Amino acid sequence: MIDLYALRDFPGQEERQGESPRDRACRIEAGMAAQLPSSQFIPYIQVHEFEALLYVDLDELRPSFPGKDLTDALRRLRDDTAGLAPEDIDDGHNTAPSKRLIRHIPAYEYVKAIAGPQTAARIGLARMRDRCLHFGVWLGRLEGLAAAKT
Repeated sequence: MIDLYALRDFPGQEERQGESPRDRACRIEAGMAAQLPSSQFIPYIQVHEFEALLYVDLDELRPSFPGKDLTDALRRLRDDTAGLAPEDIDDGHNTAPSKRLIRHIPAYEYVKAIAGPQTAARIGLARMRDRCLHFGVWLGRLEGLAAAKT
C-alpha cells in the first residue's frame, strides 16, 4: 500500500490533464504490475492517503481522544469535505485528508500512528469498502487469491 498523496519520483506518477485521482492510481498500479508480473504482487495506491479511509465514519475518532469534545471539530471536517467520497478528498498540501484532520484536531498529529489504525479497526473493512471503491476492488482481489487457495 502506497499513498498517492505527494507521490514523488515514482514511474508513471505524473498527473495527466482530466484524469481523476482514482484513474491515476489505477494507471500507476497497472504500470507496477507490468514491471513486476507475478500473481503474488497486487499493487495498491491509496487514493489519496491512509487517512482518507477514516472519513468513512469520522465519529469513530472520538474514542481515540477521551475527555475531548470533538463535536465542533467533526462538524467542521464534514463541512470541509461537503459530502465527498473519502477517496475523492483532494491531495492539496493543506487539504489532504491528514492535513484536514490535524487542522481540526491538532492532537491527531501526535497520535496518528495509534489513533489512525484504531479508528480504522472500529470502522471496519466492510464499511470502508462500501465507501471507498478503489480500496474495495483491491480487497476483492486479495480475497480472490485467498479463495483460490482453499
